[in-house]
Amino acid sequence: MKQTNRYYISRNYRSLYDAAGKAKTDCEKILAANGWINLGFRQTSFKNSIVSTLVSLLSICRGVALLKPGSLLCIQYPLKKFLRLVLWAAKRKKCHIVTIVHDLYGMRKRGISLEKEMSLLAHSHCLIVHNEKMKEWLKEHGATSRMEILEIFDYLHQGVPRSALRNESESRYSIVYAGRLKDKKNSFLYKLEQLPKGNFMFVFYGAGFQSSEIQSEDGMVEYRGFFPADEVVERIEGSFGLVWDGQSIDTCSGQYGEYLEYNTPHKCSLYLQCGLPLIIWSKAAMAEFVEKYDVGFCVESLTEIPALLGQIDDADYARIQRNALEIRELISSGHFLKTALEKAE
Repeated sequence: MKQTNRYYISRNYRSLYDAAGKAKTDCEKILAANGWINLGFRQTSFKNSIVSTLVSLLSICRGVALLKPGSLLCIQYPLKKFLRLVLWAAKRKKCHIVTIVHDLYGMRKRGISLEKEMSLLAHSHCLIVHNEKMKEWLKEHGATSRMEILEIFDYLHQGVPRSALRNESESRYSIVYAGRLKDKKNSFLYKLEQLPKGNFMFVFYGAGFQSSEIQSEDGMVEYRGFFPADEVVERIEGSFGLVWDGQSIDTCSGQYGEYLEYNTPHKCSLYLQCGLPLIIWSKAAMAEFVEKYDVGFCVESLTEIPALLGQIDDADYARIQRNALEIRELISSGHFLKTALEKAE
């Protein structure tokens, strides 16, 4: 039976320009659209760190004060400074907690031990986790809460993507990579010119691109700028979205690359919102999603791209793009979180 008193507590989000801010604010909008009530202040986006912390604290305090005993509370993890306060109030009022997991810092050994993270997550009666691989990993490392699978993060946007359909007159496929462009997470970008030439090019969107580190004389790499999370959907043009992390073009290695084995990157949602099928590492957790819904291709190494794209024809591409556009309709409506929330209740 569904819980009638279903709540969440909004707070300030300093940046709506990145995946973290966009994902969490979209989750709040989907909660509200499905009958969950915000006990805090309305969602804000003050950028000053002091103002941001103060507004969030006051919103959280208001929310826990208004929280009704025995109700259902949805929180988004990580909540950083305010998590313990919310957990304390929910426990005191004997509320049930549903937690949407966005990131696992303990898994990546970032600022919190795995043991402490498992202890915090144990307060939740149900965890909404990215995918089956993350669920299994959490079980293996001591998670005892019930878990439901999200599959992919929704990406709310009403505009029509530029990449609605591939123009058959285009001679090359454009492979899009969007994100921070100067980072250990994606230093592989500066090695893409080592790939054999073919009927494709790479297009970058994001901050931090170092053009001096690329010597592309044949137009194999092109940089098109940095845009906010909502605006970038209207700006991106291409044929595929690339989901790849690390320092190598041969495999996704290192801390960031290995995290792809369990993580569902918000980047996947952005690409699909833009109508772009995916090219993804075959060992990534999201590879199963790509195969299940037939929305792209899985590769062990980026060196496979020239042969792969040399073999597909217009009918192959039209099929996976149609499927990608169908998923776009679902993530635009909040389908995946709505479904997971219904199961969590």
